Amino acid sequence: MVLLEAAALGVPIVAFDCETGPAEIIVPDQTGLLVPQNDVAGLAEGLLCLMAAPGKRIAFSTHGKDRMALFSRDHVLALWRSTLGL
Repeated sequence: MVLLEAAALGVPIVAFDCETGPAEIIVPDQTGLLVPQNDVAGLAEGLLCLMAAPGKRIAFSTHGKDRMALFSRDHVLALWRSTLGL
């Protein structure tokens, strides 16, 4: 939920690519950065890179907000209705 909330508010994301979650939310180099799980140096490098690139932060923010439409209540309910044939 934290990643969804952050992206919905336009916060650019750098996250570990753990088993479930981040890769379903983040589109690498469009809405955020994914680094290998437990790669603390890679996470720090990603954060520093993003802090040094205002244009990339703005693009990640804009694209992240747009992507959150896929996780909106209405969209998810429509998917469930379709799946269940309602």
